[in-house]
Amino acid sequence: METSSDLYSLYLNEKLKELLVHNLLMLTSALVEMTIMIETTVLQVPISLLST
Repeated sequence: METSSDLYSLYLNEKLKELLVHNLLMLTSALVEMTIMIETTVLQVPISLLST
């Protein structure tokens, strides 16, 4: 039989896993947004600046 401290440890472990997954999703989202922003910025550079 598990004690209450064991159950609490399991609960905290699950909460930490949830936070980890959430943080990874937010980092992935930020990376995608940064990539789109960089690509958009590159496409907006005038061609005359690229040829010099």
